[in-house]
Amino acid sequence: MKKEAIFVVYSDIHHHIYNNFNEGDRRIKESIRVEKEIYRVAKQLDVPKLFVGDILHNEKSVSNKLLEYILPHYAKLLGSTNNPTIAITGNHDQSEQNTPEHRSPSYINTFSKIFPGLICLDFEHIIENGCKIHGIPYLTHDIGMYESIKKCKKEIDKDYKNILMLHTTLPGSIDTDGRPMENLTLGNRTLKLLKKFDLVIVGHIHRPMMLGKNILQVGATNQQRKTDKDSDLGYWVIYQDLSVKFFPIKSAKFVELDWGEDKPDNKNYYYNKLKEVTPSEFKTQIEGNFHKVDDRGALAKNYIKEKGIKDKQKKEALHKALKDVE
Repeated sequence: MKKEAIFVVYSDIHHHIYNNFNEGDRRIKESIRVEKEIYRVAKQLDVPKLFVGDILHNEKSVSNKLLEYILPHYAKLLGSTNNPTIAITGNHDQSEQNTPEHRSPSYINTFSKIFPGLICLDFEHIIENGCKIHGIPYLTHDIGMYESIKKCKKEIDKDYKNILMLHTTLPGSIDTDGRPMENLTLGNRTLKLLKKFDLVIVGHIHRPMMLGKNILQVGATNQQRKTDKDSDLGYWVIYQDLSVKFFPIKSAKFVELDWGEDKPDNKNYYYNKLKEVTPSEFKTQIEGNFHKVDDRGALAKNYIKEKGIKDKQKKEALHKALKDVE
């Protein structure tokens, strides 16, 4: 028997006019295409969307060019209350510190006042498809997070399935490059609280994964950083029994090339591996190949680390060699 879908879930789309790999604004066009695909699926399933934070990337300002892309995009996607998008605020949606007592300005909250199809659930709850959904936005340094979760726990209604939306790093979280993500503020007592909810969905860390029987780390929609290079990213569907299924979206990926290797196509984001060289070869390599490297500071830092260089003057000389390259 086919299970009935009740929500489509996504997070961390980070719309932005990026400086790198963005010929013809292809990265903002790609993130918009990805989001349209998610909305198409939700419309086809006739279910609401749950968005778990970070709609834009730059929390301090929005460029004229980005507005030119996203305002018509959201006017079309969020212009109707059919299949609404229920969202919480992520850290990249906030321009100031955010605590339960001091609320930062929020892209999610502001957009919800403009577009009728977007509902901001920060510190609120809503009933949808037989579920009571509780929302807690990103809180700076997780100040007040445990207390906010505890407050939501008191509002659990046994007449509904209770879903909690968070934007934070939870214990056991792993990022797209395999790094364990530490959080010294939220520990076992938080995990114990979260077990009281039927399902917890959390944004912020970009790797899609389950953190326990009832905790879903949603992950990002598409690759945005070099550390995402080996990751399949996309969206999730929640079914009536609160089981979940991940659906990857085919999108441009970061691809690491050997030095001198040609790009096989123009669809992905190609960059060169850091090549190990002797100190005498270092400046020559940079002068000859810097146009293929996208972050000179990272290259110098990696080289210094790999070679175990401790001498301050040598470090400064290497950084100067990079600075002198046009």
